[in-house]
Amino acid sequence: MRKKFKVAIIGAGNMACEHLKVFNNIKQVRLVGIYSRTKKKAEKLSCQYRSLKYYDSIKNLYNYAKPDLVIITVSVESIKKVCIEASKYEWKCLVEKPFGYNFDEANYLSKNIKNKHNFFLALNRNFYNSTQTIIKTIKKDNSKRIINIVDNQMIKKNNNHPNKVLKNFMYANSIHLVDFIRIFARGKLVKIKSIFKLKNKNSSSFSKKLIFKSGDQVIFTSYWDRPAPWSLTISTDKFFFDMKPLEDLQILDLKTKKKVRLEKLKIEKLFKAGLMKQAIEIIKKIKNKNHYFPGIKEVMYTTNLINKIF
Repeated sequence: MRKKFKVAIIGAGNMACEHLKVFNNIKQVRLVGIYSRTKKKAEKLSCQYRSLKYYDSIKNLYNYAKPDLVIITVSVESIKKVCIEASKYEWKCLVEKPFGYNFDEANYLSKNIKNKHNFFLALNRNFYNSTQTIIKTIKKDNSKRIINIVDNQMIKKNNNHPNKVLKNFMYANSIHLVDFIRIFARGKLVKIKSIFKLKNKNSSSFSKKLIFKSGDQVIFTSYWDRPAPWSLTISTDKFFFDMKPLEDLQILDLKTKKKVRLEKLKIEKLFKAGLMKQAIEIIKKIKNKNHYFPGIKEVMYTTNLINKIF
């Protein structure tokens, strides 16, 4: 009998539920343990998944469940403490974003957690079918890229977070949009130019141009507390890619003049979009197979971009 890949989880909130649902539907996986400071929620999940045993500490979760992978899905303000504790042990850690509530905390973690090679960040938009399709298609085109990204954060509607998190919500949530720059803009960042800045008592917005050594240019526009959908467009000599919403993709091939519309995969309708592909890729990573997965180096590149843009 083939040995099962063992998965544990720290946290018992909404994202913990989404990850458990996905990993429970992968045949080679066995859910083995859960720890959370909210014991009632954790015990409820352990009842829902029969092989998922509740442990009363991270240490006991590691020592007795012996997982290959632990998923860290705790509140933003708990990430530092939990990651430092989890890094003491030899298991792979998949951390739900952000990697620190602000730049200083992310920088601290990147320098102070042990076993850095074991840490990876869960950025599910990386694993959308739309994102993966652009990555594959754009390889056919070496021309310069014009990348437009629209970010939107409705801070006043997310007031369930502490003030320190809300003030730094670009690290907690805009990271998804900024990470597209890491994925698609090539070469070293040369210059950032301000295009506009608008601020009043109700909202704030800005737009900046990022110029890269490769000739690629990014227009990053962020709207806070005013309506705007998340979106990504990329123009090259051969293709125009349009992700709006991010789960959907339209590709215009300038040679054939054909427009192809790519919608969410069936699997992305059954589970939170991107999570199944993400789960498969992290298992590949741990089993030393070909994979596409961001580690601490990639996370800190994006975190540094956030710091420079905002």
